[in-house]
Amino acid sequence: MKVAPVISIFTALAALAPALADESLSFADPTRPSAEEGASYSVGGFVLQSTLVSPTRKLAIINGRALRVGATIGQAVVIDIKPYEVILNNAGQEIHLRLLPKLEKERKVITGNDTP
Repeated sequence: MKVAPVISIFTALAALAPALADESLSFADPTRPSAEEGASYSVGGFVLQSTLVSPTRKLAIINGRALRVGATIGQAVVIDIKPYEVILNNAGQEIHLRLLPKLEKERKVITGNDTP
């Protein structure tokens, strides 16, 4: 292999590096919620990011902080931690933070006349 072609390749890659590093050219993570989706779960400036519920402990990540029942974040106190929901008390007002939107179950009545 000749030295000149190798140097040319490295020079070309070095020239392309700033363009390749540009975030607008990067691929989006398809498993990550979009900014609009994440914003819809924010209530009163609080964002529930994760919960851990086991027989021995309950833990919630709110605004990047790990909190237990009784802990405070801002003026709010953590009242309860459930698998997909945390309840805060903020100046006497109950705030329900959810990881997922609340889903309503639909009942479909199937009669003998329905065809697939």
